[in-house]
Amino acid sequence: MYTVCVPCEASEGETRFILVSTVVESTWNLELGCQGAKDRWWRGACPLPDTATQSELANRLPRGITQILGWREASADACMLKVVFDLSPAKKLRIPLKEYDPQIAVTRTMQHLFKVALGPAGRNISPLPSRLLQDISAGDMQAREQEHTIQELRRKIGSLEKALQCKSPSVSETPAVAPRKIPTLPKGASLANPSKRRRVVKDMRFDGE
Repeated sequence: MYTVCVPCEASEGETRFILVSTVVESTWNLELGCQGAKDRWWRGACPLPDTATQSELANRLPRGITQILGWREASADACMLKVVFDLSPAKKLRIPLKEYDPQIAVTRTMQHLFKVALGPAGRNISPLPSRLLQDISAGDMQAREQEHTIQELRRKIGSLEKALQCKSPSVSETPAVAPRKIPTLPKGASLANPSKRRRVVKDMRFDGE
């Protein structure tokens, strides 16, 4: 898609046109939209030029070396135009253009805008590479997922801490452990076997000893 400026014959101004170039199989299609008039479009086609001419056109089109013949700014009637490409001093490429019917012309502008927005490649527009856009999108999604995971873990940790605080009793509420009472042995009980009485050994002596 290119912009073509055509000087007006009746004034010092100029009229801007939008030139849309497409190739279908072996046919070169051109559409021309006028900025100075509301919803006016022209169309034309010719066989696809040879490779050398295509290269020359690709180099000259961005520089605006193009003419539009037959345009009258003051005329609102349907008219035929002719786009002329100055390839060299001795070589010109002329393509006649026929104006669309008004009912069709009103839809062309919006259709071309959608084409530019949805498929900018090949229309003299330099968008970001699709791979770069995918990498940016994937990186952004990964960062969001990581942030969501961190927040979810923090929420779970907070819930576990609250649950532990509710279940564990405080030190003041813990019942005191009573000291274990050591049972006393009955008098005369044996230390080796408390259930039996201790045997008492008496010293027996006779009077002569």
